[in-house]
Amino acid sequence: MFDSAEDWSTTAGYWSAIIGEMRDAGTLAAVNGHSVERLVMAQVVGDRATAAVAREGAIRRIKGTVRKSPAWIVARRIRTVLQP
Repeated sequence: MFDSAEDWSTTAGYWSAIIGEMRDAGTLAAVNGHSVERLVMAQVVGDRATAAVAREGAIRRIKGTVRKSPAWIVARRIRTVLQP
């Protein structure tokens, strides 16, 4: 899923920020590992989708029909879920 150095750098940044905040709040525990992993993956996928929308636009012609870009739908859903 993360095949470029940029992806790994972004992932490491999110992971470090989340772990640091959990450590400061006293909520860091091994049981939260999978939740942190899912959160980081969602953030990276959201970033990719947002970048795709910035490059390609929110509206695309797919098989001759004008539709919302799949990347726009993903970006919107992930941002809705990740809002604090």
